[in-house]
Amino acid sequence: MQKVNYLRILGLMLFLIIILINPLTIKKIIGAESNNAWKPYNNINVLNDTIYIDVIFFIIGLFLIFISKIPVNIRLLFGTILLFFILLEILLGFAPHLLLDYPSANMVILAYNNIYEYDPIIDMKFMKPNFETTMYWDGYRWKHKTDKYGFRNPIDRDKADIIMLGDSLIYGHGVDQDYTVGYFLEKMTNLTVSNLGRTADATYQEVYLLNQYGIKFKPKYVLLFFYANDIFDIENSLSKNKMMEFVNIPIENITFKERSKIEHSEFREKILDVLNKRPYVLRAFYLMELEIVKKLSGQNGKTIIPPENESGHELTWDYTKHAILQMKYISDLNNVEFILIPITHKNPNGSPEQFWILKDLASQNNISFIDIRSIYEIPEYYLPHDGHYSEDGHRALAEIVAKYLNIKEKEVLL
Repeated sequence: MQKVNYLRILGLMLFLIIILINPLTIKKIIGAESNNAWKPYNNINVLNDTIYIDVIFFIIGLFLIFISKIPVNIRLLFGTILLFFILLEILLGFAPHLLLDYPSANMVILAYNNIYEYDPIIDMKFMKPNFETTMYWDGYRWKHKTDKYGFRNPIDRDKADIIMLGDSLIYGHGVDQDYTVGYFLEKMTNLTVSNLGRTADATYQEVYLLNQYGIKFKPKYVLLFFYANDIFDIENSLSKNKMMEFVNIPIENITFKERSKIEHSEFREKILDVLNKRPYVLRAFYLMELEIVKKLSGQNGKTIIPPENESGHELTWDYTKHAILQMKYISDLNNVEFILIPITHKNPNGSPEQFWILKDLASQNNISFIDIRSIYEIPEYYLPHDGHYSEDGHRALAEIVAKYLNIKEKEVLL
């Protein structure tokens, strides 16, 4: 009898949770986030998820409260089903790739969703400052920790010798901080490094970050790592009109808006972090539903064929070149050496022309240039079934860049 009373108390506690965590309170919590920062980068409906969770808790709560009146066989059946879903939730959270293919597992975890906030004034995503979480992608886990500005750096700095700009390769996707290019570069040069690299960034974001953040660190060097899919990322971020508008502004007249002030609440962050991640079972159900709809509608995945040349991307290249030249311009104004480093190996969105387009741009505009093609096709430099740099890849890239910078530093001393 005592056991049943404890179960009733647990059932009543679930009802209390339903009262506290319901669509109205969650909407209020979300609405309190300045500029609704989470919305553009959250691919699931948090409010609908809350309804589903409340329904599940309501059913479990009723079961626990009236358990003494339920036949034993029904109790066993319900308990077995509940235990199954609990174990499934744990397994999906711990190792989703054991049950799903990697793309589906990534969608279930959605780790990248909750590390960003959106600024509607700038029309750009930014990583949340002073934020920690565990990331997952393609079976790899790593610790994500940002500094006070929202960049993946182990400590806060207001000054750095080296500023790095790039996408997920430079951010350090798939590896912990101590295995990234920035970490190795600092060790190999004895220069301080601030890593401004972020997933999916291209020159659209990088030119803003350098002007509004990077230059304020008073660096000696700015390293721009161009990746093969940057052209594709720009076309996903900007309309042709936006690109043309930027290209038509003289470099010396380009200005950037200040970021909106986004208030951060640790309580809201915790609530949104939980709701953005769980329940994994529900996320897996959504994926199954989408796959069934696709099959019934006859939709099939498209095979991406690497382009032979950059034809059809002329405007995007004009935008990219203009952004690079602006970064060179602002670096020169501040007596900073601007260095272009193409990472243009085989990629579904890249082409063999990209390296030479950038090489020509650098030579014509007195831009320092580092050629890293020697590490392009070495398998152990990339994470298996993922394609981002492994620890060895980050170290190899850092060695090439460090060699260049160390020579520069010796020239200054002479």
